[in-house]
Amino acid sequence: MKKTVSGALAAAAVVVFAASADAQTTLATQNVNATVTVGNQARITVTGGPVLFADSDPDLVNPIPAGAPVSVAARARVAPTQQLNVTVSANNAFFDAGTDTIPVTGLLWTVGGAPSFLAGAMATTETNVAQWTGPANQAGTQAYTLANSWSYAPGTWTVILRYTLSTP
Repeated sequence: MKKTVSGALAAAAVVVFAASADAQTTLATQNVNATVTVGNQARITVTGGPVLFADSDPDLVNPIPAGAPVSVAARARVAPTQQLNVTVSANNAFFDAGTDTIPVTGLLWTVGGAPSFLAGAMATTETNVAQWTGPANQAGTQAYTLANSWSYAPGTWTVILRYTLSTP
């Protein structure tokens, strides 16, 4: 009989210890913060250049269409209220800087793609190509044309077009 009582006490002790172990796991909790730091990021990619215009008779072809459109992709991670602009500007007021007969203002574009892209005309100051507010991944195309004229000086002329993604 003595064995039976000690067996019953041992079983009761196991139950008490098991209940005590469960209470300890719920009392021992700790929180750890998980934090991410997100900064402003921006990238612009322009493909499809150079913008080439074929020699054309001004009476037959005016304006001259460029051979292929330019693709512009702009990605920005900014605050939801931050305005972003993609601009383009020419490095010179004329394609032919020495003779000043082909003005960059005759260089126009139409757009395709995201609704944030804007048609426009080239200048030596920054001109908007796209504009939006908040973080986004925008993509569009510019189809360039150049006004054609009998007054252009013969030769091969170049102007550099600089694209910029910025906040005002």
